Amino acid sequence: MTEELKNKINKCKTLDELFNLWKQAHKDEENFFETFPKCPYCGGVPNENFKGSFCRDGITSLNGNLNKDKTITEVVKVLFVLKESNCGGHKVNDEFWFDENTEGDETRKKYAEKLASVFKNIGKPADSEYKFGYMNLNKRGGYGSTNRKQLEAYTLEYYNFIKKEIEILSPDYIIFCGCFDAFVKACKEKDNQCLHKWNQKDPQKQKYNINKNKYAYIVNIYHPASRQNDFKNSLEILKKLNDNK
Repeated sequence: MTEELKNKINKCKTLDELFNLWKQAHKDEENFFETFPKCPYCGGVPNENFKGSFCRDGITSLNGNLNKDKTITEVVKVLFVLKESNCGGHKVNDEFWFDENTEGDETRKKYAEKLASVFKNIGKPADSEYKFGYMNLNKRGGYGSTNRKQLEAYTLEYYNFIKKEIEILSPDYIIFCGCFDAFVKACKEKDNQCLHKWNQKDPQKQKYNINKNKYAYIVNIYHPASRQNDFKNSLEILKKLNDNK
């Protein structure tokens, strides 16, 4: 990544500004086959036209339909970080799946139910209008399951963009849903100073420096698509964090 692009990223004040720059970076990427998603069945990757795919995310609620509201604040208390949007390896542009697909989508309904249980464990409102952040590391999207190597390559390549999105959203809690390792690996290589008092056994010391004036608690839980019991058991660390604050 060039210094010029890094400077442009740092100057972004809104998600729209950042996403426009990010989408162009997708189109300009040269080693794109390293960061493209890989089909879990045939091992292939999409064709070059997939470079321009960009699955938006940002502010939402359990009810959704907030993406078109340009008046809402872009600062949240809770940010969920996931792997990538499932677009079946086809080109997708500017769709915020969780926020926009609110009618009859059973997968979204299951996600919302599990995210609501997270709020209960950290003492935040679980009502349907509560605003929170929802972002995927890989903004191109992918298949029904994620290739770990490809996700790590994307996260490393676009770490500066990912970091800036977190900075704009400025959460108190960052809840990683099955993509913790990919983010931490990129963070340690690109910006190790952001990992503050790193100790995976003690959730109160697991923090991420968003900027000089703010850090967020980092928690790693199962993905919302995981089995109910697995997801439920992973929430114990959230309860411990909230009880000890």
